[in-house]
Amino acid sequence: MKHYKKFHNRIAEINDSIIYHTFCSKQIENEVEHFKKNYKGSKPLEKIANREIFNSNIYSGKFNKTTREITESINKSNQFIYDNSLILIYLQLEIFVQEYYTSIQSIERFLRGKKIKLRLDEFKLIQSNSLDKLDEKLRTLVEQYLKKGIILNVTRREREREEIQETTSLIDLNTNQVVNSVLYNLGVCNENCEVSSHWGTILNRNNIPFQVLFDTLEYFRLRRNVIAHREPNDRANGTFGDFISKKGEFLNHQWNVIKGLDNRYVDFESNRLMFSNYLEVIESINILRKIADNLDSMFSSVFTEKELLLYFYESFQSDRIIENKGNFNLSTDFDRFYSKFKGYLNSNFVKLTITKEEIKEFLMNLGK
Repeated sequence: MKHYKKFHNRIAEINDSIIYHTFCSKQIENEVEHFKKNYKGSKPLEKIANREIFNSNIYSGKFNKTTREITESINKSNQFIYDNSLILIYLQLEIFVQEYYTSIQSIERFLRGKKIKLRLDEFKLIQSNSLDKLDEKLRTLVEQYLKKGIILNVTRREREREEIQETTSLIDLNTNQVVNSVLYNLGVCNENCEVSSHWGTILNRNNIPFQVLFDTLEYFRLRRNVIAHREPNDRANGTFGDFISKKGEFLNHQWNVIKGLDNRYVDFESNRLMFSNYLEVIESINILRKIADNLDSMFSSVFTEKELLLYFYESFQSDRIIENKGNFNLSTDFDRFYSKFKGYLNSNFVKLTITKEEIKEFLMNLGK
């Protein structure tokens, strides 16, 4: 959905900002080294302030460090940016998953209402004995009901429909563990983190077994938590330390196979909390990107293409009414409708594509 594109855009911004910061830091170091080599003054180099080297920069007075202090200051700044980037990156992943789940709830709520309405229409036909309008399979079932003397109260079912249509079978999330909560609520895995055969098949098609995906997410979640609460030189212990001992070697092996890298920067067995360099941050971003791709494939499989098409078609029509754009005359303006609707699909659900012939068939069967 659109959340997938939004996540990738946000992660790209973080990625670019990290590289930009690293570039600027290195440029400052190079400028300082160049100044030292060419310095001819009498004042000791270690006492020369940053503002004397970068006197044309209006912010040099704010960053008031001597040549001796500047390298240490840059290293601390880099460490702060790298470590806190994981907090921001994982937050974006949680936002992506949470927004996706909210959309799944909306679609599920919509489809529940549709199914209830279809059942209600069937009951009305039964009440009026219009059996000729029902398909053969349903007609046989209805005749059996009528023979048994089953009485269907349409008014009561209409009221139930109004109540149920505003609900969803998908419960709210545990905000402390957003990703795990979504996977459990959708039935991807049970409380013991064991994946169902259906979801396992989908994940294997994308080259990331569920256990690898789940454990990797748990690794970054725990590392994020301890970075937010520990001192820079602390080592992994407690829950995170136990996790590394149990899962570190497994994850190193699995990601070496998945990524096909001989020399990686993310070491799942290391008990060092802080990032060693920007390359480790970038590789963490790439790993989480790959996981997001797999989550998107999973979430896209919750509904059938027909169900998604029905939901987005009605959303498209509703949005046009809200924006006072009106509906299309499909008999005379189908091409323009198709172009607009296809653009709407692309902006809301990237992986849902449809041809003119398919949309014509969909519209012909709409309401049947």
